[in-house]
Amino acid sequence: MCGDLGEIDIHNAYDLASYELSSHGRVFRMTFAGNKYLLPTGPKGFDIRFTEVDTLEITDAPADLTDFCVHEVVFMDAAERGYDDLPVGETPEPGQHMVFIGETGKGARATIRVHAASAELLPRA
Repeated sequence: MCGDLGEIDIHNAYDLASYELSSHGRVFRMTFAGNKYLLPTGPKGFDIRFTEVDTLEITDAPADLTDFCVHEVVFMDAAERGYDDLPVGETPEPGQHMVFIGETGKGARATIRVHAASAELLPRA
């Protein structure tokens, strides 16, 4: 992920600490905190703010989502639903969804799929 914080490798190094859906479901904010696999060069935490959200799908995740560790972040076309053997590190194309693939603390695979007009990577204050 890239933003004001530079490039951040979030794979396996961050857990979802909290999230908020506001403005009538049009703004989705995810707050991440570093876990035991955090690289020394990575920030201890950051937020991703999606605005003008038109798709938010959460699959097989716990109700509160805070038991979710990100393994991969990929970009997929709206109609794509297979989550195996996905290319990682691609640049998103217009219309693609951002998909967080991870695992709950109980070892179950879960996904968070978002499409929005914009996504910002923000340092945590």
